[in-house]
Amino acid sequence: MFIFQLGSRREVNRVMTRPQFIENLQQFFPELERLPHADTLYRLLRDIDVEHIEQAHADLIRRLIRDKKFLRFLINNCYPIAIDGSQKFTRDHLWDVNPLQRTHGKEENSHTQYYVYVLEASLSFRNGMVIPLLSEFLEYDKGDTDSNKQDCEQRAFHRLSTRLKQLFPNLHIILLLDGLYANGPVMARCHQLNWVHDRTQKQNPAHRLGMNSRDFKPLHAEKPT
Repeated sequence: MFIFQLGSRREVNRVMTRPQFIENLQQFFPELERLPHADTLYRLLRDIDVEHIEQAHADLIRRLIRDKKFLRFLINNCYPIAIDGSQKFTRDHLWDVNPLQRTHGKEENSHTQYYVYVLEASLSFRNGMVIPLLSEFLEYDKGDTDSNKQDCEQRAFHRLSTRLKQLFPNLHIILLLDGLYANGPVMARCHQLNWVHDRTQKQNPAHRLGMNSRDFKPLHAEKPT
């Protein structure tokens, strides 16, 4: 419902039972015979632990990688993973302890706004196909509360990179990053994890897919002693 912006489970059933929809899925999953009813999916997702969904998704990606489904789209034998942040929604009231906050306006016209911000890692291939991998939420209490600094993309990057390495420890990765990440701690982190990196042009959204492959400069990690 969320991916296809459908308004009801009945509409989900109508779309997901179209022959072309199932045929497209069978390109990736030849063993797929039919799709579950939307009400069945609802009952499953209602009660399942969110972490189990993430693990199932990672297992699916590993299976596609193992079956060499993405082999023709690699860059220098590396899997291109774009990492970028995005704001999801805002509220004028605090509904939870985790949202970040900011002040709009000045003096008597100022008001506090609360918002959800997520750092996301996605496989971003040269043919335009993008497959989400992991999401890391920025949370208020993960910032430096003693210095009155909120959580930020830089902090979230280190948490996300740790999870990404744990889920795909042997995957050859090239990170597609914008200029925000052109700093010592991020580059050192890439070096530590033996990841290649490419800094894309932030002002041109099309470059976020990392098509400027002629400019790639690999980071060669030092061998541990």
